[in-house]
Amino acid sequence: MGIAARRRRWLLRIPYSFGMNWFKAALVGGTIFCLEIFVFGIGPGGDISKINGGLNWPSAAYALWESFFCLGAVLGLVVLFRERFNSSGRFARFMADNDFSVYVLHPPILILVTLALRDFAWHPRVKFVVAAAVAVPLCFVASSLVLRRIPLLKRVL
Repeated sequence: MGIAARRRRWLLRIPYSFGMNWFKAALVGGTIFCLEIFVFGIGPGGDISKINGGLNWPSAAYALWESFFCLGAVLGLVVLFRERFNSSGRFARFMADNDFSVYVLHPPILILVTLALRDFAWHPRVKFVVAAAVAVPLCFVASSLVLRRIPLLKRVL
Protein backbone atom coordinates (compact mmCIF):
# COMPACT_ATOMS: atom_id res chain seq x y z
CA MET A 1 0.00 0.00 0.00
CA GLY A 2 2.85 2.35 0.80
CA ILE A 3 4.41 1.88 -2.62
CA ALA A 4 1.06 2.47 -4.32
CA ALA A 5 0.44 5.55 -2.18
CA ARG A 6 3.82 6.98 -3.14
CA ARG A 7 3.43 6.25 -6.84
CA ARG A 8 -0.08 7.68 -6.98
CA ARG A 9 0.78 10.59 -4.64
CA TRP A 10 -2.17 9.83 -2.36
CA LEU A 11 -0.74 11.66 0.64
CA LEU A 12 -0.07 14.77 -1.43
CA ARG A 13 -3.62 14.79 -2.79
CA ILE A 14 -5.41 14.84 0.59
CA PRO A 15 -6.98 18.31 0.85
CA TYR A 16 -5.80 20.31 3.85
CA SER A 17 -9.34 21.10 5.01
CA PHE A 18 -10.32 17.42 4.79
CA GLY A 19 -7.37 16.33 6.92
CA MET A 20 -7.86 19.09 9.47
CA ASN A 21 -11.59 18.33 9.80
CA TRP A 22 -10.76 14.69 10.51
CA PHE A 23 -8.07 15.78 12.96
CA LYS A 24 -10.49 18.01 14.87
CA ALA A 25 -13.15 15.30 14.86
CA ALA A 26 -10.62 12.79 16.23
CA LEU A 27 -9.42 15.13 18.96
CA VAL A 28 -12.78 16.53 20.05
CA GLY A 29 -15.24 13.79 19.16
CA GLY A 30 -12.76 11.02 19.88
CA THR A 31 -11.97 12.41 23.32
CA ILE A 32 -15.63 12.74 24.23
CA PHE A 33 -16.41 9.24 22.94
CA CYS A 34 -13.46 7.76 24.83
CA LEU A 35 -14.55 9.43 28.06
CA GLU A 36 -18.07 8.06 27.58
CA ILE A 37 -16.67 4.57 27.09
CA PHE A 38 -14.73 4.85 30.33
CA VAL A 39 -17.59 6.41 32.31
CA PHE A 40 -20.39 4.15 31.09
CA GLY A 41 -18.46 1.06 30.02
CA ILE A 42 -15.98 0.68 32.84
CA GLY A 43 -17.91 2.44 35.55
CA PRO A 44 -16.78 3.68 38.93
CA GLY A 45 -15.22 0.32 39.83
CA GLY A 46 -12.51 0.88 37.23
CA ASP A 47 -12.57 -2.64 35.78
CA ILE A 48 -10.54 -1.87 32.66
CA SER A 49 -10.56 -5.53 31.58
CA LYS A 50 -13.95 -4.88 29.95
CA ILE A 51 -12.31 -2.93 27.12
CA ASN A 52 -9.39 -5.31 26.61
CA GLY A 53 -11.39 -7.70 24.46
CA GLY A 54 -14.28 -10.06 24.61
CA LEU A 55 -17.88 -10.04 23.49
CA ASN A 56 -19.14 -6.95 25.27
CA TRP A 57 -20.14 -3.48 24.21
CA PRO A 58 -17.30 -1.59 25.97
CA SER A 59 -14.74 -3.66 24.07
CA ALA A 60 -16.50 -3.11 20.74
CA ALA A 61 -16.91 0.62 21.43
CA TYR A 62 -13.24 0.93 22.36
CA ALA A 63 -12.18 -0.84 19.14
CA LEU A 64 -14.40 1.54 17.15
CA TRP A 65 -13.00 4.56 19.00
CA GLU A 66 -9.42 3.42 18.44
CA SER A 67 -9.92 3.05 14.69
CA PHE A 68 -11.74 6.38 14.40
CA PHE A 69 -9.18 8.24 16.49
CA CYS A 70 -6.17 6.78 14.68
CA LEU A 71 -7.60 7.47 11.23
CA GLY A 72 -8.43 11.07 12.11
CA ALA A 73 -5.10 11.67 13.80
CA VAL A 74 -3.11 10.23 10.90
CA LEU A 75 -5.03 12.19 8.26
CA GLY A 76 -4.64 15.38 10.26
CA LEU A 77 -0.97 14.91 11.02
CA VAL A 78 -0.16 14.07 7.41
CA VAL A 79 -1.67 17.29 6.07
CA LEU A 80 -0.49 19.39 9.03
CA PHE A 81 3.14 18.37 8.63
CA ARG A 82 2.91 18.49 4.83
CA GLU A 83 1.61 22.08 4.84
CA ARG A 84 3.11 23.66 7.98
CA PHE A 85 6.31 21.79 8.83
CA ASN A 86 7.61 20.72 5.42
CA SER A 87 11.00 22.36 5.60
CA SER A 88 14.32 21.24 6.86
CA GLY A 89 17.16 23.14 8.35
CA ARG A 90 20.77 22.19 8.44
CA PHE A 91 20.34 19.81 11.39
CA ALA A 92 17.37 18.00 9.81
CA ARG A 93 19.28 17.59 6.52
CA PHE A 94 22.25 16.16 8.42
CA MET A 95 19.96 13.68 10.19
CA ALA A 96 18.23 12.72 6.93
CA ASP A 97 21.54 12.27 5.09
CA ASN A 98 22.76 9.86 7.75
CA ASP A 99 19.56 8.04 8.73
CA PHE A 100 20.08 4.86 6.71
CA SER A 101 23.69 4.40 7.71
CA VAL A 102 22.71 4.94 11.35
CA TYR A 103 20.02 2.30 10.90
CA VAL A 104 22.65 -0.13 9.63
CA LEU A 105 25.37 0.91 12.10
CA HIS A 106 23.49 1.32 15.39
CA PRO A 107 23.51 -2.29 16.71
CA PRO A 108 27.26 -2.58 17.34
CA ILE A 109 27.48 0.94 18.77
CA LEU A 110 24.49 0.34 21.02
CA ILE A 111 25.96 -2.95 22.20
CA LEU A 112 29.30 -1.28 23.01
CA VAL A 113 27.60 1.54 24.91
CA THR A 114 25.39 -0.81 26.92
CA LEU A 115 28.38 -3.07 27.69
CA ALA A 116 30.26 -0.02 28.96
CA LEU A 117 27.31 0.76 31.28
CA ARG A 118 26.76 -2.78 32.58
CA ASP A 119 28.79 -2.36 35.78
CA PHE A 120 26.92 0.75 36.90
CA ALA A 121 24.31 0.01 39.56
CA TRP A 122 21.72 2.43 38.19
CA HIS A 123 18.01 2.03 37.71
CA PRO A 124 17.30 0.46 34.28
CA ARG A 125 15.42 3.57 33.12
CA VAL A 126 18.41 5.76 33.97
CA LYS A 127 20.69 3.40 32.08
CA PHE A 128 18.31 3.53 29.12
CA VAL A 129 18.36 7.34 29.05
CA VAL A 130 22.14 7.50 29.40
CA ALA A 131 22.66 4.81 26.74
CA ALA A 132 20.34 6.63 24.34
CA ALA A 133 21.94 10.01 25.06
CA VAL A 134 25.37 8.57 24.27
CA ALA A 135 24.55 6.10 21.48
CA VAL A 136 22.32 8.24 19.26
CA PRO A 137 24.79 11.10 18.76
CA LEU A 138 27.65 8.60 18.52
CA CYS A 139 25.84 6.74 15.72
CA PHE A 140 25.28 9.92 13.71
CA VAL A 141 28.85 11.13 14.22
CA ALA A 142 30.25 7.73 13.24
CA SER A 143 28.03 7.68 10.19
CA SER A 144 29.02 11.14 9.09
CA LEU A 145 32.74 10.94 9.84
CA VAL A 146 33.46 7.32 9.00
CA LEU A 147 30.91 5.41 6.96
CA ARG A 148 29.88 8.11 4.53
CA ARG A 149 33.53 8.88 3.73
CA ILE A 150 34.36 5.38 2.50
CA PRO A 151 33.91 5.55 -1.31
CA LEU A 152 32.14 2.21 -1.79
CA LEU A 153 29.81 2.72 1.18
CA LYS A 154 29.13 6.34 0.25
CA ARG A 155 27.34 5.22 -2.91
CA VAL A 156 25.13 2.80 -0.96
CA LEU A 157 24.47 4.89 2.14
